[in-house]
Amino acid sequence: MKRLLIATTLLLLIYACGQTTAPKKQAPSKNQTETAALNDSLFTIISEKPHVDPKYGFNKCNLEIELKHKITIDQLVALARQLRNTRSSYDKLWIGYYLPETKNKGSVWATSNFTPQLEAEILGTTELEEKNMNNLSVDGEVIGKWNSEILYAERVYILYDKNKKIFLKQVLKGGESSDVDIIKTKYKGKNRYDEKGNSNKEFFLIEENGNLGMYGENGKFSEAKKITDKPSSQQNSGKTIMEKEVKVYIEAPREEIQQTFTVDEKEFSRGAFIISKTFVEQNLKSPKSADFPFNDFSYSIIKENVIEIKSHVDAQNPLGVQMRNKYTIVLKLIDSDISEPANWRMLSIKFE
Repeated sequence: MKRLLIATTLLLLIYACGQTTAPKKQAPSKNQTETAALNDSLFTIISEKPHVDPKYGFNKCNLEIELKHKITIDQLVALARQLRNTRSSYDKLWIGYYLPETKNKGSVWATSNFTPQLEAEILGTTELEEKNMNNLSVDGEVIGKWNSEILYAERVYILYDKNKKIFLKQVLKGGESSDVDIIKTKYKGKNRYDEKGNSNKEFFLIEENGNLGMYGENGKFSEAKKITDKPSSQQNSGKTIMEKEVKVYIEAPREEIQQTFTVDEKEFSRGAFIISKTFVEQNLKSPKSADFPFNDFSYSIIKENVIEIKSHVDAQNPLGVQMRNKYTIVLKLIDSDISEPANWRMLSIKFE
């Protein structure tokens, strides 16, 4: 568990390298006030830090936003473009989004960066993922369920009894899960739970408030909140079923077609699907593990020589688990030779 906390800390440090300071509340400028007024119920501006120096070619801005609540990737993209519209003079715009519970920790929940094209990503847990994890069931009698809200490493712990043996299930936001045998003892008047065969001297305690405390040689180092939501009607299979949600949006530079030409629709769609694999691999954590279907895709013609392709890819996630991800990609053909990769431009891509 401590190794997980250390890895999370490293992620925060990596993001911090692109930021000057942790977010601090400051008086908004006139421009900030006008922008916030566009949708004051959704967000407030924490800080805005322009960095303009013509001598050295700097013309960029860092913007820090506090969201009132979690939003979808489509809402994030719409908000990013809204903020960009009033800051179009900058060549580049970096936007970090905080939630009320993460702002003081300096941990961004999402980002949308214009460099100059837009790349938006939700780094933390979405409302749908949180709902999925909280509604999970197990094949046994549940002792308790807890939600660990460590940003970028959110998970649900489910302690349960099956055939007079105790197990602990850990479920990550992507649906990956693991079950371990647990030994129950008493410790200072509380129920103590140790992983069977564990040699790192870490253990769990159910606290007086019902939360799950995590302890090591140096005492308590984390606590997961008790889940009190009522079980849903689907909590009966003991299987992990996770709805998927788009969390990444990447927009490529748009280019105008330089010449007029026509292509056969069947060849156009097949060629677009084949080239889509190249663009998808460029946006995977482990492109070498990518496994695409041979001919399983759908398409729609958006306008002349612009096509939307929908398909899926099996690839390893950061934990090394092979997962299926659906994707939607919009491509433009700028020359009649479909077989030439250089003649294709990616306009946008979304992963689910």
